[in-house]
Amino acid sequence: MLTIGRGFPQPCAVLTLKPMNDAVFDRFSNLTVLCIGDLMLDRFTYGDAARISPEAPIPVVRQSKVVQTLGGVGNAARNIQDLGAKAHIIAVTGVDNAASDIQEIMAEIGMDHSGIFADPTRKTSEKIRIIARQQQMLRLDIEDTHDIDDTMVKRVKAGVDAALANAQAVLISDYGKGLLTKTIIAYVIEKARALKLPILVDPKGADYTKYKGATLVTPNLSELSLATGGDALKSNEDVIAASNKLIKQCDLTAVIATRSKDGMSVIEAKGAITHLPTRAREVFDVSGAGDTVIAVMALCLAAGLDMHDAAFTANAAGGVVVGKLGTATLSCEELSRALASTGPLDDKIMTWEQAKKLVTEWHKQGLKVVTTNGAFDVLHEGHVTLLNQARACGDRLIVLLNSDASIQRYKDPRRPINPARARQLVMAALGCVDAVLMFGETADENDKPLKVIEYLQPDIHVKGGDYELEKLPETPVVRKHGGEMVIIPFVDGYSTSATLAKIQAAAS
Repeated sequence: MLTIGRGFPQPCAVLTLKPMNDAVFDRFSNLTVLCIGDLMLDRFTYGDAARISPEAPIPVVRQSKVVQTLGGVGNAARNIQDLGAKAHIIAVTGVDNAASDIQEIMAEIGMDHSGIFADPTRKTSEKIRIIARQQQMLRLDIEDTHDIDDTMVKRVKAGVDAALANAQAVLISDYGKGLLTKTIIAYVIEKARALKLPILVDPKGADYTKYKGATLVTPNLSELSLATGGDALKSNEDVIAASNKLIKQCDLTAVIATRSKDGMSVIEAKGAITHLPTRAREVFDVSGAGDTVIAVMALCLAAGLDMHDAAFTANAAGGVVVGKLGTATLSCEELSRALASTGPLDDKIMTWEQAKKLVTEWHKQGLKVVTTNGAFDVLHEGHVTLLNQARACGDRLIVLLNSDASIQRYKDPRRPINPARARQLVMAALGCVDAVLMFGETADENDKPLKVIEYLQPDIHVKGGDYELEKLPETPVVRKHGGEMVIIPFVDGYSTSATLAKIQAAAS
């Protein structure tokens, strides 16, 4: 029995797992996952809540934008597609505006919707969320949850038969909306097992015997508790015991229990136990995170990874998507970066391309992005004050660091005192800093952050010192894209040169 990880109620051993290499990502492009389950439309209404309604003690949200995306099995399928593989969805909708919106979304992203069966007697499931200032205020569900009729059962079975011929894995996404009857689930598992395909289930309800014969199920702690008698699961031993109970009852290969801030636990029928700590640096929204975990697990198992490494990869993927607002997916590049990361400090150190994608994501979330630049060689109170004040100007702060070569050109050939890697790590360790990247590697940048500012297009760029805005070369670059320049005065008596002079005086 092997226990891996940290951050659990009892101490665990720590083991570094090998990251997934690019060859595995390449295999994704040749994979197809059959995704069967409850499909829904996720609608996110964003706005600002600046006042209380005169009609009732509730906030008034002034709508600024509406974003629609695939939810339920659709989100799991979208995760699979965004990682370069193919997802074939089998699901049932109504005949209504939400169903039309779902088909439009699938067409826009190039996803096959031939397995979506329309039932005029049902409503298409919708989840409507109202969000103000990154806080979810309300969720409205529109749905029918009665079982599909015999005619639809036959259509779904025929769709399963056709899709399995080209599938390398099966993902069952059960939200309890009526498609996944015991008959349908048993049919899918029997057919997939005959083909020796991995079968992954995102479960629902208290009776897991309906999933008998699946490869694995992925309950959260409350779902695992409900399925095994309702007792609180407070320790590793509790989770292991409950998981083993399910494994025996349902003839499973493994149970993957997701544990919120404590990551996930993988309990295998063969006796292996893996506890994985959470990989999230910051949690914005857990909407759809379970879809990402099971989608990545399906791809990894289909690509030939063992349960152990597949779970490690899926855990890293979940840590990425909970840092995004709304029902989110991730790319191979984001997953690869998450797997290669040695911790939260490396997560913040980025290339220009990685930072650009992050800025785009932040802007989608309605966040204001601030940049500032400098050598930040020997950190002192003036630097920390500047950085904290810069962060206070917006929601996210990116520090643009002069490269070593740049500092040698414009300051002193004997500088920097601390090389680039050390300065990056110090910046990344500051709570007010959200990302760090270098500029000035080549002389043609003139040791100024003009190119990187133009590339990132921040909402605000902060300069420390006593400058006239109109004379700064950054000003027209920032304003060109609708950004704002802000000057923050230095703290008197603090500078790197003064600090170095004191050190030299003390040493002499």
